[in-house]
Amino acid sequence: MRPDVEHVASRSAGAVPERLRQVRLAYSCRPDDQHVVVSLDEGARRELEHLRLGHRAVEGEVEVLHRLGVLEVGPPQPLREGDSYRQRFGLTHHPLPRDAAGNSFFCQTKSLNQLEDCFQSLLEEPGLGALTAEAGVGKTAAIRNICLSLPSPDFRVIYLCNTAASPFDIYRSLALELGLSPAHRKSQLWWALKMELVRLLDEQHTVPIIVLDEAQHLSDVFLADLSGFLNFAFDTRSVAALWLVGLPSLAQRLRMQLHAPLASRVAAQVQRAALERDDFKALVEHGIKAAGSREKLLTDSAVELLFRVCRGIPRIASRLLRAALKEAHARNQNIVDDAALKAAVETLTLVEEVKP
Repeated sequence: MRPDVEHVASRSAGAVPERLRQVRLAYSCRPDDQHVVVSLDEGARRELEHLRLGHRAVEGEVEVLHRLGVLEVGPPQPLREGDSYRQRFGLTHHPLPRDAAGNSFFCQTKSLNQLEDCFQSLLEEPGLGALTAEAGVGKTAAIRNICLSLPSPDFRVIYLCNTAASPFDIYRSLALELGLSPAHRKSQLWWALKMELVRLLDEQHTVPIIVLDEAQHLSDVFLADLSGFLNFAFDTRSVAALWLVGLPSLAQRLRMQLHAPLASRVAAQVQRAALERDDFKALVEHGIKAAGSREKLLTDSAVELLFRVCRGIPRIASRLLRAALKEAHARNQNIVDDAALKAAVETLTLVEEVKP
């Protein structure tokens, strides 16, 4: 633990419950706006959320922030109605949370390792990348967690998901994210964007990383246009790492002759698939442990049934696992068996094809 982080913890100890001593404040601590800003790993964030502590916890002298949001000060809050199942199973939060990060994010898969390698290659030599997968597999979660690990100010991440908008509106959104006042003419807007990207890279030595999520909605006009936007200095350099993230239909469109110029610029292409059985079981086990439980919460047959129902898709598994835990709690059971899981499938609002 860094000295300045230890200072924050020791000064907080007299004003907050003793459990705060166990909170791990990691890993970035730097001056910002005359405050000490501490980026928390997922375990620390969950612990602080449980205590309802964090923002201005030390008489306004320290702001404890997380990259995904600011925590509010307040008295300890009881579990919300419907969350009492967590007490039964010894969970501090829901396994497989939507905002999984740090310790709660499962990263031990080959496809994620491939994505990390490709992402790193585009950091070293900026260019265009494409990440595709079916809905719910974890495209956004994977790219988000990689971006969260990047040090500032070496990298600047810009995330856009309004990809169904017009091409001009997308470029305007990019300008706003960069702190620019968007011009009303496309030629002026392009020039301002390119100059800002060059300034970030050459003057501030900051690599811009642009993530266009839900990229399957990008219009053909925008995709055809994007090849020109990525052309810098007679096409002699790239000044940003740009990732197109979307459904498999995105990859199909990039293979069209219309988009051959853009496809030729793709330096890294990754397609993530649903988890195989072993990886899925490891995901569930990891999620339960990261949520605070050291007990076995599902029978082996229930885990197998969960895999078959979810088809290895983490998003569906997250929703169904929560419903199954609540169902087991309602039945006064300390473990999820096949009956509890099947009942959860029947009561949960899922798309028709995922029902067994």
